[in-house]
Amino acid sequence: MKKKKAKKAFNAGQNTLHAGVGFVPFLLKQESEDALKVYGETEKKKGLVIGARYEIAVTDFLSVGAIVGISNAKLTVVDVTNPDNINGYDMKFTVIGLRAAYHLRLNSKTLGEKLDPYAGGMFGVCLTGAKAFGERNYFDEPESFGLTYAIYAGATFYIIEKVGLFAEIGYKYALVNTGVTFKF
Repeated sequence: MKKKKAKKAFNAGQNTLHAGVGFVPFLLKQESEDALKVYGETEKKKGLVIGARYEIAVTDFLSVGAIVGISNAKLTVVDVTNPDNINGYDMKFTVIGLRAAYHLRLNSKTLGEKLDPYAGGMFGVCLTGAKAFGERNYFDEPESFGLTYAIYAGATFYIIEKVGLFAEIGYKYALVNTGVTFKF
């Protein structure tokens, strides 16, 4: 007689759709701010990262998928020789990438059915749109296209069988991501 496979929070063949928000985004490059410091005092304001991703469980341990994230930032430079000369950029970042993650299977009956811990990486492109402001804005526009990557670790806790909450910590996309997961 064939033994029935125990149901876990993550299983081969499942599809998941995630929607969330990221805090402390890394999308505005530090080099952009550093290069402008020679012109005066710089100030940056970063917005939240709003994102969605789709993943499919290739095996009981591996998922692959795609991610899209959008964020805003504002970089302002106040001229040290003329404080009335304020210039900068309003920027919008769009990240489109591919993700892969390793999922740890928990042996606990209760936790194994509800908790899905994972770690992985993302590789993709970052599209940047920049709108200059200021009367004498003589700065070069930021790059409009670049390759990007991210590493992360997180977990999804399923409140009910098909709906869960996720939280991740990571580098290069946003420090903390959190949101809702739908499994189908």
